[in-house]
Amino acid sequence: MRLDNTIAGIKTLIRAECRKQPLVIQIEDAHWLDEASLTAVRNLTYNMDDVPLALVLTSRPRDDGSLLSFSDLGDVPQHRVNLNRLSNAGVQRIAEAILEQGIRESLATFISSKAEGNPFFSEQLALDLRERNLLIQTENGLDLTANAEVEIPSGLNALLIARLDRLSAQVKLVVQTAAVLGREFEVQILLEMLQQDQTPYIRAAEREAIWTALDELRYLFRHALLRDAAYQMQIQDRLKALHRVAAEAIETLYPGDESQDGALMEHWHIAGIIGHALPYTLRTIERLTQVTADYSRAEHLIERALAYDRAEQRAKLLTMRGDAARLRGQFNSAQSDYQADFSRSRRGLIASGRCAARTDIGFP
Repeated sequence: MRLDNTIAGIKTLIRAECRKQPLVIQIEDAHWLDEASLTAVRNLTYNMDDVPLALVLTSRPRDDGSLLSFSDLGDVPQHRVNLNRLSNAGVQRIAEAILEQGIRESLATFISSKAEGNPFFSEQLALDLRERNLLIQTENGLDLTANAEVEIPSGLNALLIARLDRLSAQVKLVVQTAAVLGREFEVQILLEMLQQDQTPYIRAAEREAIWTALDELRYLFRHALLRDAAYQMQIQDRLKALHRVAAEAIETLYPGDESQDGALMEHWHIAGIIGHALPYTLRTIERLTQVTADYSRAEHLIERALAYDRAEQRAKLLTMRGDAARLRGQFNSAQSDYQADFSRSRRGLIASGRCAARTDIGFP
């Protein structure tokens, strides 16, 4: 009921906005939408013929190659645009926008062939060429230097790492620290992690096209792959230490804020400090089962928490897993978990001498 009412609330809000002016809602990375979110999107197409609304969803093919599809929307008009790879002319326009001046057709062809028409790769390659001083000015625009092709990294990931490595030491430190917080991050948390005002270096990374400011408080890496490269180029021990620092920073800035439970759970988990991760995990599981109805995610976290092998929490986790199964209609699985919890609790009471052993207790 909470889920249904939430979706109804979203729809009411959208209708109200549409009555003020035509509205376009853009949803990025729609291939990551869970079932509840897909249900919300579908509901925004029902009985909305009287309002000026357009939904724009961008998505990549799934792992099996299938495309995101809405085949159950009735008469709602749908238009699919397959972006595929950019043409040489498209790559040239992107490169000229990035480099802020005209380029020769030969340079555009070179970038297009290396990047295979990928917009992000094309952008990063153009930046890389400029940073390596591999471009020369000609009468007809920028072109490659004589030996440029020899020095170009072979793949996108190598290119991104090369760009990050060329940052100044302090800017690189700030970028790698921010990568621990995810693709989108709060400046306040980052500064708390760094323990000093590094605002000039944050802005320097923005000038280097590493991220962009969403507002005064939040930044977004220009692409998920750029954030991933900054994260993965660090050794495991350093990442564990940074996740611990991130968790401590969030707890300092947002004490008792339940909206931070998910982030704190992940940071403490990756840091390997299970005693700190478990309370946030339990609260997140309760919210997933009782509020958002995301039972699949809840069951994943329960299995992860059971792997911690904390005896004092095992009974509670079994009950939570039973609740998630019951709410999904998987009653046999639910009964099995409830029975395991019941048996475990009874054995504990018997061992402590607080009740007598009985073997004739049935489970309804």
